[in-house]
Amino acid sequence: MAKEAFGGIETSKYDIAIDKDKLIWRKVGGKAKIKITEIELKPVSFLDAQNELFGQLIESNTELKTKNKDFKRRQDNLVRDLKKSKNMLVEMEKEKSGIEDKLYERFLPILNAKKEKIRELEKNGVMRASVHALSDEEDDYGSATDEDPDESTISKESLDE
Repeated sequence: MAKEAFGGIETSKYDIAIDKDKLIWRKVGGKAKIKITEIELKPVSFLDAQNELFGQLIESNTELKTKNKDFKRRQDNLVRDLKKSKNMLVEMEKEKSGIEDKLYERFLPILNAKKEKIRELEKNGVMRASVHALSDEEDDYGSATDEDPDESTISKESLDE
């Protein structure tokens, strides 16, 4: 709205007038005029106005420089923390790999010993005999259920094979 009114473009939407040391800004809409604001004017020397304007610009510039330094410091802290976190991640990955290797070193001999024992038992026929003994026995748990007679014979036949 201000850009439209003060932008130097001729428009009939806004009316700006000076009346009794006041700047009056109005919006014109058809026959009605709405007062947007009224600004009191007072005479000021050009040098005072220029000094005040430059003082405000310098103060604003100083504040922006301070904020910029603060943001730069925060960014540096974040970059440093990111590097630190990446280094920690690399260290933790190395430690995890070391722990996994130690676990495998302890677990593999046990696993291999169990496999060897199973092979030995299979060679001696102990495993085959125990499987046949289990399949030949009647299971009391399954006999008291409402089971299809065809299904029970099929499952026993598949066990014997």
